[in-house]
Amino acid sequence: MRFADDISLLAEQTEGLQKALTAVTQTSRKIGMKLNIQKTECKFLGAGSKKFHLEVDGQELEQTENFVYMGGKISTQDGSDKHVERRIALERVTWQALGKIWSSKDFSIPQRYACTWHWY
Repeated sequence: MRFADDISLLAEQTEGLQKALTAVTQTSRKIGMKLNIQKTECKFLGAGSKKFHLEVDGQELEQTENFVYMGGKISTQDGSDKHVERRIALERVTWQALGKIWSSKDFSIPQRYACTWHWY
């Protein structure tokens, strides 16, 4: 997955992940970019905690238990459940506020649509 300057590589096995990481490193280098090792982390997603070794240009990557991707916290223990729960709670608050607007007799239907459109 890629978003702006964030890239997430996923693989079934460590070897596949190392191969993908090497390919990204080499391709980036060809276009004049370089991976920042200090900002690059690896993590095992799944049951338990597995230690593995990945490297870029001979430098081992830090293995972490949690990381943030596009504003969402991903955890070895909790997966993305906490992030999903947080997003649902935020949406619930939004819909409650919009519900008050939609049920209000103070606004015309076009005004209600406009409020909804601008809210998002």
